Amino acid sequence: MIKKRAAVYHVDSGTGDVWPRVNHWLPWLAHFDRPHLAGAAWATCQEQIIAPYSDLPALRRQQQAAPGALASIVAFDPADWRLVRLDLWREPPQSPVQSGQLFRVGHLSAPFDHTAPRVDSQT
Repeated sequence: MIKKRAAVYHVDSGTGDVWPRVNHWLPWLAHFDRPHLAGAAWATCQEQIIAPYSDLPALRRQQQAAPGALASIVAFDPADWRLVRLDLWREPPQSPVQSGQLFRVGHLSAPFDHTAPRVDSQT
């Protein structure tokens, strides 16, 4: 049985024991507009199911940072065979979010100076 609590899925083994499901993603693309990242006020999250027998290397090569986004992260979810995309924006996107959600960013914690480790896979 799967139970959803506070946007986290829990697995019930039938014995009444409930523990959180561990979600993990393999990052395929990480792009940050570092000088402007602190201005992020909106986030979009989109998920796309990956068809069986898809060419994963080709799919990975197709991924690009969203034009105008302050940050774009694209990751592969190997447990559910999904592509997960998170983009941060200064203003809400003009076009409607396809198969995803729009969030208002309340706080973003990150060092915005030279001490931040480089994680960009593309600039």
